Amino acid sequence: MNLGDMGDAVLAHAANILTLITGSNVVKQMVIGLRSPSRIYYPSTGSNFGLIVHLHGFDTVGEGSGVSWLKLNKLTSNYALIAPNGIKNPEGSRYWSGSDACCDVLDQGVDDAKYIRKIIEKEIAKGLVDPRKVFITGHSNGGFMTYRFACEHSDLIAGIVVISGQSFYDNAACQNLDKSGNARKISVLHIHGTADANILYNGGSIMGVQFPSVAGSISSWQENLGCTVTDLELSESITIDSNNLVTEVYVPAASSCPAGAHIEHWKMVNEDHVPAFSNAFRTKLAAWLDAHPKPE
Repeated sequence: MNLGDMGDAVLAHAANILTLITGSNVVKQMVIGLRSPSRIYYPSTGSNFGLIVHLHGFDTVGEGSGVSWLKLNKLTSNYALIAPNGIKNPEGSRYWSGSDACCDVLDQGVDDAKYIRKIIEKEIAKGLVDPRKVFITGHSNGGFMTYRFACEHSDLIAGIVVISGQSFYDNAACQNLDKSGNARKISVLHIHGTADANILYNGGSIMGVQFPSVAGSISSWQENLGCTVTDLELSESITIDSNNLVTEVYVPAASSCPAGAHIEHWKMVNEDHVPAFSNAFRTKLAAWLDAHPKPE
């Protein structure tokens, strides 16, 4: 039995073990499967809010990425946040089994996509989350995993936000994972710095395994969403980081994507792998999420 199967076997025993009130959030800590505890940040009031599941990068942790860095728990009062942890490799580095390029190099056989799906289903079952407002966000290795989840479980989410990650080098691998038949009904936002020296903007490789460029990831997802595969159009220039660097916002041409599908790129000019996001980023991201619920 692999770790993913064992996690499923004990999932039914997951339970809340701690409740805290902190600022604008109610924080509940839960144990799911064999993973380390994950905190869930709920808005302090209301219900029927959206849900963000944030996936950390390689050799980091969910709290550090989703809370300390991105501060997604402070996005708005309209979203709950879960930032779970990937498993550890033999060197002790946490990771997600994303695409073929990143980062299950030892083939440990863990079905992270299934694990993330169980998290979402558990939250929806509580009756507090609007099923039309569930989003996956991911940074770096977590971004690769976010694209993989969208390939495999798009029926469960409204959209994805990928920061400094890429999709499959061979898009056929993604299309073969689509079990839902509903891949054309999500929204995709790809955020990437042009000076990223880790996951290169123009593509590269990890331990000899290639990953696509931003343009390649976008064209693959135009195909996956049923959009016309063509260059996105510059919509506006904004500033969303503390270094006051320009971010160019690219959107599809009018009528180039079917109803219910959207793809967008925020090109952070001269920004690196870990952008210094400002509060303006969180404001802009919240508006994007609000504008892209899953179609009825």
